Amino acid sequence: MWLETITVRTAEPEQLHQGLGELIEQLAVAAPSLEVAVYSRHPSNSDVSLHLLHADDRLAPSLQGTQLAHSLRLYGSVSHAVWQPANLEHSTQQGGRRAVSHRCQHYR
Repeated sequence: MWLETITVRTAEPEQLHQGLGELIEQLAVAAPSLEVAVYSRHPSNSDVSLHLLHADDRLAPSLQGTQLAHSLRLYGSVSHAVWQPANLEHSTQQGGRRAVSHRCQHYR
């Protein structure tokens, strides 16, 4: 499982939100198993971040993510990145170490 993020910074948030709705609908048809979450920066809505959660182990920009990032360039500056799960080591009070893995449960 891995995460693909596409973040857009725009001077025209209303146009972005309208266009984004259409793009998300197209994405749902093209990749129905892909889990998608959309976030707006608070308190400003000029930044939007899309999170595409992939179930495979590919760890490379997806075709859908690449096409979406390209389409979103019409609305502003776009950042497109791939994130892998992190295993963090956590120190215990006894001085030992244990692995900690965090999973986000808010998708679907």
